[in-house]
Amino acid sequence: MDCRQERRGHDYAYGSGGGGERGRRRRVWSAEEKAALVAASNAPGANVSEIARRSGVGRGLLNEWRREAAQAEEAALEGFVPIEVAASDPPEPIGAGMVEIDVVHGRIVMRGAVEPGLARAVVAALRGGS
Repeated sequence: MDCRQERRGHDYAYGSGGGGERGRRRRVWSAEEKAALVAASNAPGANVSEIARRSGVGRGLLNEWRREAAQAEEAALEGFVPIEVAASDPPEPIGAGMVEIDVVHGRIVMRGAVEPGLARAVVAALRGGS
């Protein structure tokens, strides 16, 4: 039988605890507390034993939380394929080309590298705009 009691802002449980000493008090950690300890222990240069000692959690339990977090992260990424994006030069503009515009009384043909601004101006003029 588990009995819960709040003490100094922390949740504690009493009972057999699945193999522990009968009647021994054990701390119940929230998901937020676990996540914070796992993040701290995964930081570059972090000492897992020191973090466990300061927080009052066993090193083995903290390592179990770290494994669970890593497995959850892997499961969340399942189905995604890692990609690597390489920097590349922008494509070269096409110098030789041709723009043909059919109009009521004929056809306008622009050959070579056609500036987009010029093409817009020609179309606008054909429509009667400025």
